Order: sequence, then C-alpha cells, then structure tokens
Amino acid sequence: MKAVPLLLSFALLSFTGCDPALAEGRSGQEVFNTKCIACHQGGGNTLNPSKTLTEDSLKRDGYSDVSAIIDIVTKGKRPMPAYGIKSKKLGLDPDEIEAVSSYVLEQAKSGWKQ
Repeated sequence: MKAVPLLLSFALLSFTGCDPALAEGRSGQEVFNTKCIACHQGGGNTLNPSKTLTEDSLKRDGYSDVSAIIDIVTKGKRPMPAYGIKSKKLGLDPDEIEAVSSYVLEQAKSGWKQ
C-alpha cells in the first residue's frame, strides 16, 4: 500500500513536466560558474582590476551585505550587465540572484579559497 502514494507522486511529476532535480534551483556556485566566472574568476575582476570581489573591495564599494550584492546583480552597473528577470537574454530568477549573491559574500569572507 505504501507504493501507491509513491507511484502517484511520480505520475503527477510526469504530467507537470517538472524534473525534481531542477525544482530545487541552482546553487550560488553553479550560477557563479555559468554567469560570473568569465569576469570574476577567483574573486577578481578582468574588466576593472581595482573592483574585485574581495571582502575589502566589496566593503569599500558599498557591497558589504547580501542585499547590496543582490541589487547590483539584478540591475547591473557598467560594465557589468544586469541579470534581473527583465534582462531576457541574461536573466536570472530571484532565487538564483539571491543564491549567487550569498555565494559571493561567503567566498569574499573566506578569501576565495574554493
């Protein structure tokens, strides 16, 4: 009898077209590695080397908390593009933006050891 609810769950998922692995969303590291690493590998900045993702640089530039990082990732600031949902080509959903912003702050605090 316990198999019936499990089978029903799989049947419902097949009708929704939802991959259970995708339902959880991408991690901040995954988003960073697909959208940010080209310019910010290892917490650096290939376009403006004085504005890195190190903890000191983020603090100096006013990005010392997750909400400030979310804001710049969403809206962009030249030369960095906006990644908010309105940017159809580059767009990240709010959960992805929050995940990558948290990841950046965590890495900055750890000295980009990963």
